Amino acid sequence: MKKTGNSAALNLAVVALLRKAGLDARPALVSTRENGEMYPQYPFIEQFNSVLAYVRQGESGIFIDATDPFHNINEVSTAHQHGMAWVVDSEQPQWVDYFPGEHAETWFGDFNLAEDGSLNGTFVLKLTGHLATQWRHKLHGTNPANILKEYFEDSFAEITFDSISLKNTDNFNQPLEIRFKCNILEEFPVVNDLVYINPIFYYPITENPFKSIKRDFPVSFPGRSARITLLLSPCPKTMY
Repeated sequence: MKKTGNSAALNLAVVALLRKAGLDARPALVSTRENGEMYPQYPFIEQFNSVLAYVRQGESGIFIDATDPFHNINEVSTAHQHGMAWVVDSEQPQWVDYFPGEHAETWFGDFNLAEDGSLNGTFVLKLTGHLATQWRHKLHGTNPANILKEYFEDSFAEITFDSISLKNTDNFNQPLEIRFKCNILEEFPVVNDLVYINPIFYYPITENPFKSIKRDFPVSFPGRSARITLLLSPCPKTMY
């Protein structure tokens, strides 16, 4: 056995297992974002190129996507976040809307600002929803320091990490928490006895994402949501 399969093979196997367990599971046909928009007026087969598992629960239901082992219940990959799916059922076929759950990325930093413009302190990163899944995937079997370095390198080339701790890496129902100490060298310029502080410490979007002239979908950012809080304890000579 190769123990591999595409989204259709994996999620159809999930449907079979759920039916074996006595649940009302059905295949749900979808189109990936790259494949193009679906037409709810008529579900012709050529518009679909992927499959999810759908479990009916009364008047509603949940989606299951086995293409990533870090997905939570009712969480599907970014490629499948297309707004709706066609549930295959000989007696009750239907379009079902899919609304991705909320996801958030919250940074809390407590730093000391030294006279040379460097920062030293602690960051706490909390992630939920799809963003937590992305980070769990990156952290699995990898040195967390390498992942953090990759995340920060575009903004802070001279940064070092220490005392990294992870919480809820295997508990998908709780926010993923990453806590670490770091030292950022020469972050703020020093002129004579003044340190000049940029109040926009970090902003995740540095390049205009709206480049394409042609629009096939409503604009959405399935992997973007952040809130950053930074507390600075300045040295006595720091001026604002």
